[in-house]
Amino acid sequence: MEKNNQDNKYLKSSLFEIGKLFRKTKHTMVDEEGLLYNARNSVGEIFSYYNIPFNRDDLQIKDKISDIDAIIKPTGYCKRDIVLDGEWWKDCQDAFLGKTKSQEIIALIPYKHGYQYYDYKLSKYVMVNEVNAQEIERKAMMFYRPLPNSVPDKRTLYKFIFSLINKKSCTLFILSALLVTLISLSIPYINTIIFSSTIFTKENSLIYSILIMFTALILVSSIFSYIK
Repeated sequence: MEKNNQDNKYLKSSLFEIGKLFRKTKHTMVDEEGLLYNARNSVGEIFSYYNIPFNRDDLQIKDKISDIDAIIKPTGYCKRDIVLDGEWWKDCQDAFLGKTKSQEIIALIPYKHGYQYYDYKLSKYVMVNEVNAQEIERKAMMFYRPLPNSVPDKRTLYKFIFSLINKKSCTLFILSALLVTLISLSIPYINTIIFSSTIFTKENSLIYSILIMFTALILVSSIFSYIK
């Protein structure tokens, strides 16, 4: 009787350990599938930023990011490994494919005065700062479009340059250029008003209005310099 009770005790203990092992294995599989799913979304976000054509159904990431080469090769883009050094989150220029220390693949996208990425744990976009930058590994991946191997003519070179320009950036640049052109054309007209009528009539209201206008022109010029 005592032996049977002891055998039952060992059996329950064994079943309990097997149950823990099964739950742990299942949890690990779910986490791995989640990592690959998030990696797929991050790669798709990078491709959308660079206007790289791709089909989401073809973006089957089986081993982290191993399928990227096969996708970008027909588009003319290349990828390169880089190191995020110093206060890299303040140098907002290009989008990178990075990885957190918890092995989460993230897309570091330029946004206003820094970088943002989608935090899958918080389910929202967060800005990269000095604190959470410590959770991002220094090794990252950038994408670029190399120059043609042959010596290009002017038409090919211009076509290549315009292919790299984002539509939103191009629109912003054109509007800014038109605004600066308008300001440059208005300055001689303002000088004519000042020296032909304002100084001789000694009207203080016109002088104040012109001072405000000049201040606005300086401010707009500073904003345009910042945009460039």
